[in-house]
Amino acid sequence: MNQDENIDLLDLSILTNDITSFLFGYQGSDINGDGNVDLLDKPIAESNASNFIFSAHP
Repeated sequence: MNQDENIDLLDLSILTNDITSFLFGYQGSDINGDGNVDLLDKPIAESNASNFIFSAHP
């Protein structure tokens, strides 16, 4: 979400802020792509953060 190619606690704080702001539409924090930033997005982000998911480039 913060474009650093790493899913971590910084992304979770962005997601939490967007959830409490009731954002909808095309948002970078709408992880499941349903048009709403809500609690359905949080388990996906938490799972990726706890598994240290990152982007690797050749």
